[in-house]
Amino acid sequence: ADGPGMPRGNASVTGLPVDPALSFAGGLQADFTAAFLRRRCADSENVVVFSSPARRCVQTACCLALQLGGVLYAEPGLDDWAGQATLTQ
Repeated sequence: ADGPGMPRGNASVTGLPVDPALSFAGGLQADFTAAFLRRRCADSENVVVFSSPARRCVQTACCLALQLGGVLYAEPGLDDWAGQATLTQ
């Protein structure tokens, strides 16, 4: 599931202490989701997929971008969030 340019093993591209790859099941889910969206969005043009730079997110986004014929952007601002929402009006 790691494509060209993706680090092997436990190497992190994000600097996160843990940056796991997609599991086999996760890869299947990404493929099924991409196939579903391809059928659903067959008439779409200019598809753009944004992803966290985390390895598993990029792997999922690659499936989507490839099957939808889109462009993939890894956005460093998208990342795991382990806090609580403190939204105010």
